[in-house]
Amino acid sequence: MKLSKKLAQDFRTGRNLLVERVDEETFWVSDTHIVVKLGLDDFIEFREKWNNYKSTVNIPEVSQGVKIVNGELSKYDDSVMAHVIENNLDYKLKITEEVWAKLDKLGERKLVSNDIGDVYMAQEFEYLITEFEGCELYTSGKFDAIHVLLDDDLKALIMPVRGFENE
Repeated sequence: MKLSKKLAQDFRTGRNLLVERVDEETFWVSDTHIVVKLGLDDFIEFREKWNNYKSTVNIPEVSQGVKIVNGELSKYDDSVMAHVIENNLDYKLKITEEVWAKLDKLGERKLVSNDIGDVYMAQEFEYLITEFEGCELYTSGKFDAIHVLLDDDLKALIMPVRGFENE
């Protein structure tokens, strides 16, 4: 399944959606667990898929930003995601080894960085790493966002899983 359609399918089960236009050709979409950059064609596919679901509030034309929280649509002019992304650009720790680990019933993926120890990512977001084949993963700390970079271009942010009982 194409990334844009997979995102729409996954995001519709959540309660939050943020869509922000960066420029004429670029959009950020987020369910607050992940943030993904989409080009114009991919965003149009995302919006069409999202708007085809009967259980979702339709995404209108996006001039700046759109937020859907608990089924309520609102528009905003300030750049929320750009602020979030800019505040997460201090990543220096490359995730150098990927090891699978099953933790409780959640089936998590354990990512290991030589500099910081264990960082956990929910297995449900594995498709982002697969989609951006050849990407590199970075973080700025154990509980900070995992950055997905392809050719030095930030493609996605994935929030880590926190608070396991065995930690």
